Amino acid sequence: MKGLILKDLYSSKSYGYLYGLFLVIYAAMVVINGVSPIGALPCLLLGMLPITLQAADEGSRWLQYSACLPYTRSQIVSAKYIISIIFNVASAAVLLIASILNAVFVEHDLSLLASLPIWAALYLSVGIFGALCLPFIFRLGVEKGRIVSMVFCGLMGACVGAMGATSAGLVLGEIPNIAVIMAAVFAIAVVLFAISWAASIAAFKKRQL
Repeated sequence: MKGLILKDLYSSKSYGYLYGLFLVIYAAMVVINGVSPIGALPCLLLGMLPITLQAADEGSRWLQYSACLPYTRSQIVSAKYIISIIFNVASAAVLLIASILNAVFVEHDLSLLASLPIWAALYLSVGIFGALCLPFIFRLGVEKGRIVSMVFCGLMGACVGAMGATSAGLVLGEIPNIAVIMAAVFAIAVVLFAISWAASIAAFKKRQL
């Protein structure tokens, strides 16, 4: 399992640099302008990075080669989900650090830090939702499953954009019961992520390579 994760991390250097650049740009925007739901877009894209890695595996026919290696299909799927978790947490951490820098050095208002747990729940939830289309990828293959992922990404991006538009000028921490709402959203995202993980394993076991 460790070898599979390291393989994907090394592959991320080649395939994920644009995602990282996108994250850096949005983090800089957060430092300058403050936190916004729109800032969750990099989390969504990084949550979908395993799809790009899976496409690289299929393109190089590594999946066929893996049949000769001491890895089960469950481990191959699980490695992609663990990679998704790693990049999800990393992207959320970068954006939260940017939020802290904004509060301390730009806004000079430490009270803004009180809403960081809420933003953390938002960023992590969006990143988790980005991985929920993986069962289609593992069942249908990247070429056929990419259509589903593109539609899913578009819908999620529209939702994030709608959140940004409706919350313009509104302090997140001042929304009634926002902490409870975001905790519930995060809990739902985690449950769906676990279901997606199990569904991907089941789908990949049935797939003919």
